[in-house]
Amino acid sequence: MKNVICIQHYSSPCGTLVLASFADKLCLCDWSNNPLAERNKHRIAEYLQASFKTETSSVLEETKRQLNEYFLCHRKSFDIPLHLIGTDFQQRVW
Repeated sequence: MKNVICIQHYSSPCGTLVLASFADKLCLCDWSNNPLAERNKHRIAEYLQASFKTETSSVLEETKRQLNEYFLCHRKSFDIPLHLIGTDFQQRVW
């Protein structure tokens, strides 16, 4: 069975974000109108050997809740578990 990445859209005051989670961690937060958004999604799916499914997860719901707080100026930092996907160099920088 192929792995599944849960994906949702979030409408923020600054534009629409694409949010995705894998294994109870956020693996994507990108602007939907970003010219590289599709390439970023493809890279993540390939790396995780997974396909996207439009559905929610607990981490996506928590991400949306924290984003809502941020845009209401009630939050200054985030504590979402992240699944960082990148090269060895990118991993060291993050």
